Amino acid sequence: MVLNVRKKQIEAVERMLHFHAQPGSQGRLSAGGGLGSNGQTTPEEEAYKVLILDAFTKDLLAPLLKVSELRRHGVTMHLQLHQDRQPIADAPAIYFVQATAENIQRIVADGAQGLYDVLHLNFVHSISRQLMEQLAGGLVKTDAAQRIAKVHDMYLSFSTLEAGLFCLNLPEAYRHINEPTASEAQIEAVISDVVDGLFSTLASQSIVPIIRCPKAGAAQHLRSHDHILVLFDRNFELSVMLQHPWTYKPLVHDVLGLALNKVTVEAPEPAGAASTVLKPPPKRQTFEVGEADFFWEASGAKPFPDVVTDLDQSIAKYKQAIEDLNRRTGADVDPNADPNELMQANTRGLMSAVASLPELTERKRTIDKHTAMLTKLLDCIKNRGLDKLYSLEDSAIQGKCDLPGILSVIQGSKGTSADKLRLAIIYILTVDQLPGQADADRMQQLLEAAGADLSAWTYALRMRRMNLMGRSQGVAPVASSSASSLEGLGGFGSVSGWADKAFGQGLSSITKGVKTLLGGEQLTAVTLALDTIMEGRALPENDPFMTFDPKAAPGRAGRGSGPAREAIVFMIGGGNYIEYDSLQAWAQRSQPAKSIVYGSTDLPTGEIFVKQLADLGRLTPR
Repeated sequence: MVLNVRKKQIEAVERMLHFHAQPGSQGRLSAGGGLGSNGQTTPEEEAYKVLILDAFTKDLLAPLLKVSELRRHGVTMHLQLHQDRQPIADAPAIYFVQATAENIQRIVADGAQGLYDVLHLNFVHSISRQLMEQLAGGLVKTDAAQRIAKVHDMYLSFSTLEAGLFCLNLPEAYRHINEPTASEAQIEAVISDVVDGLFSTLASQSIVPIIRCPKAGAAQHLRSHDHILVLFDRNFELSVMLQHPWTYKPLVHDVLGLALNKVTVEAPEPAGAASTVLKPPPKRQTFEVGEADFFWEASGAKPFPDVVTDLDQSIAKYKQAIEDLNRRTGADVDPNADPNELMQANTRGLMSAVASLPELTERKRTIDKHTAMLTKLLDCIKNRGLDKLYSLEDSAIQGKCDLPGILSVIQGSKGTSADKLRLAIIYILTVDQLPGQADADRMQQLLEAAGADLSAWTYALRMRRMNLMGRSQGVAPVASSSASSLEGLGGFGSVSGWADKAFGQGLSSITKGVKTLLGGEQLTAVTLALDTIMEGRALPENDPFMTFDPKAAPGRAGRGSGPAREAIVFMIGGGNYIEYDSLQAWAQRSQPAKSIVYGSTDLPTGEIFVKQLADLGRLTPR
């Protein structure tokens, strides 16, 4: 079995949109439509079905189903629960919301006002007894109980971004969990949300786990046959959250702010545009990426220069396809050909050309999208010196710290104050021995001069001195299957053309500093830990993990610890695309290949995460 959290979640949502009828069920559902005996949407369903969402479920559905797909499932309108809504006669309403007191109150009000004839209530996770009593009491009091068709606990309180990637949409989870002034009730509320999300994930995959938890720390390992759920506390390895990436998906996430599979960039100014004092605000374009995007799927895990090359090749293939299309529909007529055969051949060619137009149009749209994204990334690489930042940070993580180079970048003109702060904190977290007081003071002075918020710096330094953070020790590169380099990027053709228009110079001057960085892949600390766990290797006598098997009788040993092929890795306190890519690359390279799903409480960018460290620094007693 290959774990695919996205597929399972989509299937559950689609069942909900059809009132939980199974495809192929006999007869129609009451309450305004459903599935016919052939499993197809009935006319009533196509005409009248309303989907009601709250803010959480709106974000949950955003990466799963487009508006056109909702309509295909009979949803003619989707509305926000807490917005003013007009009554829709003879329309069943499907509610997909969180089970909160505020939401229950609004649902009761909807029933009392008779906004919809029938209400199908679907809660993201289980509704508590107290809230169920509030719902029932409110409906009875307002004489609206007869409007409720069914109530379902969906257990879907997580967002899936890819087949092997999900998050719980719990922003600033790291700060909430580590905040020194947080009350026990606040901590328990965060943990409760994490438990709901993880239980939903396990339930969607039908996994009953064995639990392995450390004698000290916050990592847990849940196992069921060949399935493992591995939970890590973010402090297990902190530096990866601050690292500047160099592969495409992590770059789009960290630099362009990818969220819920959508990214917004400013459209580049037209070449030769007049420079005026009163310029109109730049136009912003929002793009969607995901499994339907051929380029994103094929090149998302590749180093940035390889992605540029892939785009150049995609442009060339598209141009060749257009030329072929023009040839097939051209008027190159042989005067000696039989007229009937000529007519048939031309008709077949025209029909083939027409059939290929939608695919070519979508391919062109995808190419234009990634051209805009790569153009913006190139701009940021140039202006912020991201290549140099990546080089220094990668060397530090590999145990080859270049302190003079780090100080030079912090003192230099390129990079934002947050960029420089991230570099400095990575140095603190990865260096074998903390710097002397003189070097520490020098770095702090340079950060202050660069405008950095020193709260995050002092927090990381204090935690490192207390040995409360994990470090990236022993994380070594693995030889890549294809040794990439930047040699020969000068002859880009069309890609270098738009790069030159954007910067007035070629790509080589921007990316030449990272030629030596692309000979291998980074294995994160999480990947190394998972490798040991899944392979069932012998642990030392002072094994830090305890094992609990729910299926074992009390006092008896649990199931064996042989190799496993599927795993869900979950990071409490935030994750990122660097760890996700590292796990996927390792899984695909393993023999036999493994199926890995990666999840986290949230997916903050490096800049957002460093702000959480700063907040903790201001709250932590000195």
